[in-house]
Amino acid sequence: MTTDAVRALLTDEQFADLKAAVLARVAPKEWMTREEAADYMGMSPQNLDLLRKDGGGPEFSTFGRLIRYNKAKLDQWGASNNHEHAAAASVAKAGGAK
Repeated sequence: MTTDAVRALLTDEQFADLKAAVLARVAPKEWMTREEAADYMGMSPQNLDLLRKDGGGPEFSTFGRLIRYNKAKLDQWGASNNHEHAAAASVAKAGGAK
């Protein structure tokens, strides 16, 4: 069913409520559990745990005994850990492809 077909069946208010509910379920939350954060970052929760314990992972916060990851901090950590492929780095260092 298309968006237009759904819109035709609902009032504007119902459609807005449905759209907000769908977006809330698919959009990343501001604060995530370790499982959600690991999934968001494309790694296993165990790998995220190891990074946290070794001090090399993304920044996290504790709320009592709960560990939570902030989406903005995950994005920042991911961007700062973006490594260029070795072959591309060699080409760039040599002055570009010929």
